[in-house]
Amino acid sequence: MARGARAQRKAAAPHAGLGSRAAGRGEAKLATRAAMWFDQPMFKGVGGIDLADVTDDDEDGGPGPGAGRAETATLGENGELRKRKRASREGHDAVSDGNESDSDDGFEVVSADEDGGDPNDVELRDAERQADYDLATPEAMTMVRDLVNRKTTKDELIDKHFNRYTFSDSHGLPQWFVDDEHQHSKPTLPISKEAVRMLREKLKALDARPIKKVAEAKARKKIRVAKRIAGVHRKAESVVASSDMSEAEKARSIDRMIKRATKAKPKEKVAVVVARHANRGVQGRPKGVKGRYKMVDPRMKKDLRAEKAREKRKKNKKGGR
Repeated sequence: MARGARAQRKAAAPHAGLGSRAAGRGEAKLATRAAMWFDQPMFKGVGGIDLADVTDDDEDGGPGPGAGRAETATLGENGELRKRKRASREGHDAVSDGNESDSDDGFEVVSADEDGGDPNDVELRDAERQADYDLATPEAMTMVRDLVNRKTTKDELIDKHFNRYTFSDSHGLPQWFVDDEHQHSKPTLPISKEAVRMLREKLKALDARPIKKVAEAKARKKIRVAKRIAGVHRKAESVVASSDMSEAEKARSIDRMIKRATKAKPKEKVAVVVARHANRGVQGRPKGVKGRYKMVDPRMKKDLRAEKAREKRKKNKKGGR
């Protein structure tokens, strides 16, 4: 029995050595892979555990010779992280306390991002975006027409804009020189007559639009006329419904009301009052003057009379032609 046990131990001894060596090689490969993995740039700023210390701890069953240093480094980095978190938390608490105090006073503090920003800034950004994409030049109109009519492709258009000024280095040059180069160092783009004609028609349409204030004044005038006509209709209905008047009298009365409603009121003439004798130094409306007036001195009165005479002569010359 003893000889059989010794024989079994001798036979198993070489296999045990092979197994331990294979296990050692596998652990070395894993350690190399782990070292390569944690050597990536994203793990550079992360404070953690040293891989050599981990292997020492695993092999010895306890802390290795570098365990104290690793723990000290980790604690130091964790302490810095804790300080940063504490400072950010204190700042956030201070902001929240300030907001609470403002809300206690009856005012609520709202940040600019939460409020949505100024609507004028939004309109300005929209105007800038429209100016960037608007076809405001003959060159832009020509390029668009060529693209639409398939005279050129997008790639050809991009290739045309690469020239010897595209990548010019302006570092260290004075600003006035850079501005001048930016204005003049550009290739001359082709312009077609059709593009220029279309752009002129577009500008004519823009010029033909009424000014906003003029359009508002015309709209107010239409509203006033509509109100007057509605009043005339109501009066005409009452006249037609009355039985005290004949048909001819009703028709004449309605005609008078329509003429009175549609007749334009004459503009009131401005009374020119010369500031002399009794009107000298008068504050407010002079005596005996009704309606609109204008206080002038003798010199201004003569200038105004001469200006009217010049306008009259101009009208006579135009009529004679």
